[in-house]
Amino acid sequence: MGTEKEVSNKPRKRRSGIGKIFWLIILLALIIYCLNLLNLPQKLGIIPSPTEKLISDTFDPDGAKQLEDEFTKAGINLTGIDIGVIPYKDREGNLVAFILDTSKGFKPPTSDTVNPIKLFLHFHR
Repeated sequence: MGTEKEVSNKPRKRRSGIGKIFWLIILLALIIYCLNLLNLPQKLGIIPSPTEKLISDTFDPDGAKQLEDEFTKAGINLTGIDIGVIPYKDREGNLVAFILDTSKGFKPPTSDTVNPIKLFLHFHR
């Protein structure tokens, strides 16, 4: 008598699929957010990186040579300094990079009043 289970005739509550869909959307949004934090779409090539959107893939050796000539005319010693010129993709202008290499003979200035790097950092804070 006491071992028999009572069977109830009450209908069971059915859970709606809306709650499951809500949590599934939250989970997918969280996964996409984490993948974007790791820059995975850019690494896989799905979305172009900001660098690929901004500049072209090729250097401009003629532009670098023109800059070197201008600096030489101005009397600036370019020993140990490599100049790279990269054109923008969507607009006029170029991005210029100066590579200061002490193994090729670049010697930074020793005086604090003439050090261009400290002056640059001072004026661009």
